[in-house]
Amino acid sequence: MKVAQINTHTYGGAAIVAKRVHQALLDIGVDSVLFTKFGVKGAIPFHIYLKDGRFRNLVVKMISDARVAPIADLLFGFLKHPNLKGRREGFEIFSTLANFPIANVDDALEDRDILHLHWINDFFDYESFFKRFAHKKFVWTLHDMNPFTGGCHHSDGCVKFETVCAHCPQLKNTIDDSYSKVVQEAKLKALKVLRDDQLIIASPSYWLLELSKKSKVAKRFRHVILHNPSFREISTEDVKSARKKLGLPLNKKIVMFVSGNLNNNRKGIGLLFEAMRSIPNYSDIVILGIGHKAKPQAGLDIIYTGNISNVEVLATYFYAADIFVTPSLAENSPLVVIESLCCGTPVVGSNVGGIPDLIHDGNGVLFSTGNVGELAKAITTGLYEKRFDHAKIREEALSLHSPLKVANEYENIYASF
Repeated sequence: MKVAQINTHTYGGAAIVAKRVHQALLDIGVDSVLFTKFGVKGAIPFHIYLKDGRFRNLVVKMISDARVAPIADLLFGFLKHPNLKGRREGFEIFSTLANFPIANVDDALEDRDILHLHWINDFFDYESFFKRFAHKKFVWTLHDMNPFTGGCHHSDGCVKFETVCAHCPQLKNTIDDSYSKVVQEAKLKALKVLRDDQLIIASPSYWLLELSKKSKVAKRFRHVILHNPSFREISTEDVKSARKKLGLPLNKKIVMFVSGNLNNNRKGIGLLFEAMRSIPNYSDIVILGIGHKAKPQAGLDIIYTGNISNVEVLATYFYAADIFVTPSLAENSPLVVIESLCCGTPVVGSNVGGIPDLIHDGNGVLFSTGNVGELAKAITTGLYEKRFDHAKIREEALSLHSPLKVANEYENIYASF
């Protein structure tokens, strides 16, 4: 069985999943290659890429920094697709149709039995790709809603993807608010060459699975639940030793969050800061931010680590924290939540998307999405009122999300065609 994992980039959540699945498949003896549009030589085994991605990786890192973001936004405004100019702020990205020439990928993919798609926006033209490989079998892992919408990645409650994606609320004020219909129809036309049994849609959350099953684009195909993988097996540490190793305070509570892209309103970082200020004894709490530094927050004790690519170091930070907080306004199945749980660290998460699939009373606290008061209460509950069994949290999470288990599940799916 020869498999290709296909993703546009080598950075970002979907790319991390694709790389982890690829590596775990290799570990269990499956012939897998990772195929991306952008990449860096020698970074990943059995990796084929079409363009050097070093400059793009640097740009992405820079624009996530709050200090550079305004300039980057201004520059990217001139590069926007004509159909996106004038689009209001505050939405997730909207992907237009790509036209990358399919000839560039023919040879690399022709000897693969199964083409496993991940996040493929801005890669190749859908119609020519599926027409060229209409004789192949496909698995498509959903990382957001885009594979079955008219361009949006999170629809913010709009359900037009179930019928016709016309007059898109996210395209208001653009030259054509029904460009979404063009994108939706292009996806329908592209997939028309496949039989119902040639494509399996895999979702890591029940929330996204149900949306896809209702969509006009994807509803005719088989749908399955397959969990996202955590990082590979790591050594365990207790809170005290982890904090000593990292130089973190031993006498305070630590609330951890991830600030990978401070310009993404969906992550709800501002809600976290507001909630923390409403906690009476917030001066006894240290906020630990993994990733880029936000603007100074008066009165809050915040430690920023910068980006962490070393898995062992990242795990040590998870072990050092009392709780991990994800205040997102929309999510699928966040890797940071999975990683936190696999380190035995409980999670305070918004009751949205696929987060409730991951959090229950024994491993965390849920709060109503966007509700600052409930978020503050959930943090207080997680820090001071609940007694979590960290070993049990870790054991349960690893039983669902270890890379080898996920790889075996995918191998079974491949064999089920």
